[in-house]
Amino acid sequence: SVIDTRKKDSTLPRAIGSVAVVPVISGDQTIGALVVEGKDKAQIGAHEARNVGLLAALARGPLQVVRGHVRGD
Repeated sequence: SVIDTRKKDSTLPRAIGSVAVVPVISGDQTIGALVVEGKDKAQIGAHEARNVGLLAALARGPLQVVRGHVRGD
């Protein structure tokens, strides 16, 4: 579970208005995911989801490098 550490009084569960989860894919494997949360309902629309997808594409290269170092490639 994830705990919001931004507020001292935050506890789970908490309401999530909207969320976008975009996988980070390398070849045929999912190597991670970007998760963006919006406080309000429908706060994350098509434009925001597209931007998260672009961020996921940018994250793919660095994640592949880290995975290679961890595995010893």
